[in-house]
Amino acid sequence: LSTAYAEPIAIVVNKSNPANEMSLKDLTRTFSGYLSRWRDGQKIILVHRNIGSKARLDFYRKVLNSKSDTEIPGARPTTPPVVIDIPNDNSLLNFISSNPNAIGYLYAHKASNAVRVLKIDGYLPDQGGYPIK
Repeated sequence: LSTAYAEPIAIVVNKSNPANEMSLKDLTRTFSGYLSRWRDGQKIILVHRNIGSKARLDFYRKVLNSKSDTEIPGARPTTPPVVIDIPNDNSLLNFISSNPNAIGYLYAHKASNAVRVLKIDGYLPDQGGYPIK
């Protein structure tokens, strides 16, 4: 019996962002358009990997409960968030490291010290209870 290894997806923000953690529920609500501002009132910039990337599809399946990487079930289209699609991990890291209000995702092993990895439900990607695997 073999179990497929599921690569954890890290949620990353700018190092100047005061957030250290987020609940999975709030993460889903943020990327669905229901939460559009940080606690300090600044508008959140959602940074997605490009359509067709494996990281985006995994994120959409695991966080947004979607079957595709283009549709977000239950999204709130009336107040569309600021959304940026990024073609690769290095560009995503560069964008987030230079935009204090940005939040994005990538496979955990691709995260760098240029950004802060958030705890989700109290766990970092390398810990056993991490929910986005």
